[in-house]
Amino acid sequence: MHAHSDYTIKLVGTEDDRKNAAAILGELLQENFDEAGFVETGVAEIEETYEVVFFEDIVDMAERIAGAAANAELTIEGTVDTSESAGEYMDFDISYKDGLMTTRSSDWYLYPDDVEGMTYEEYHAEYDSSCTKEDFEHMQAGWFAVETGAGFETVMMQEVPKEHIESYPLPYDEG
Repeated sequence: MHAHSDYTIKLVGTEDDRKNAAAILGELLQENFDEAGFVETGVAEIEETYEVVFFEDIVDMAERIAGAAANAELTIEGTVDTSESAGEYMDFDISYKDGLMTTRSSDWYLYPDDVEGMTYEEYHAEYDSSCTKEDFEHMQAGWFAVETGAGFETVMMQEVPKEHIESYPLPYDEG
């Protein structure tokens, strides 16, 4: 599956924390990462990376950073983009503070079809005969088609919620 991600990484901590995190990010993100800029500012804008793409991998990266900069505060916020193949997106944010990692992610979603200048009848006949008039009106208003986890069923939503939330301490308590 062709996919890439865009995300912003912010680390608030000491210069050593930023250096430790930068070493990990430089190893994982390679050409998509400005190590010196991150050490200076604690912020990295990662655009169209094909290196650390999927939510689970970004969480793993965040856990590594938290292990190397345990007293720092970390946030990573962005979108996984599979529009090159499946056409779906997933929004997420990850935060680490005071030994607690919290992850939030959305269901996969689609941007609405471009229906500008098209009537419901034309769209229904040409593209999607299962589309209701109400869903068509929602597409016209820019709503998203969100997969709800019940098979491949989609629900039209004005905003995409990040309803998948998990919090856990780091380092893990193996007892």
